[in-house]
Amino acid sequence: MKKHGSVLMLWAGSTFYKVLGVLALMMAAEIGYFFAARSKSYSYFDELSGSVLPLLFLAAFLGISALLTLTGAFGSKSRYTMARLRIGEDTAVIWQAVYMSACYLLLWMV
Repeated sequence: MKKHGSVLMLWAGSTFYKVLGVLALMMAAEIGYFFAARSKSYSYFDELSGSVLPLLFLAAFLGISALLTLTGAFGSKSRYTMARLRIGEDTAVIWQAVYMSACYLLLWMV
């Protein structure tokens, strides 16, 4: 199990705080938009019909997708670590998919 945890931490260690930063920026922009919409009209739900919230989500989605795509793409450090762990490539891909799914689930929850 130690090998599997190492593979998961290899993926999470390089992008976790960056993903949290993108999510924090999205949350700050959403909070700012809600307060701006609330101060403009009596009911800010009317303001949300043509809102920029889907665009904020799209920007965060693209930012997280770019971060996750570039993980380990350039450089041999992750490749060297994977070679030393002697774990199957299919298992590594499964752990990468689990981590990426967790990041997208976290984006959806935010």
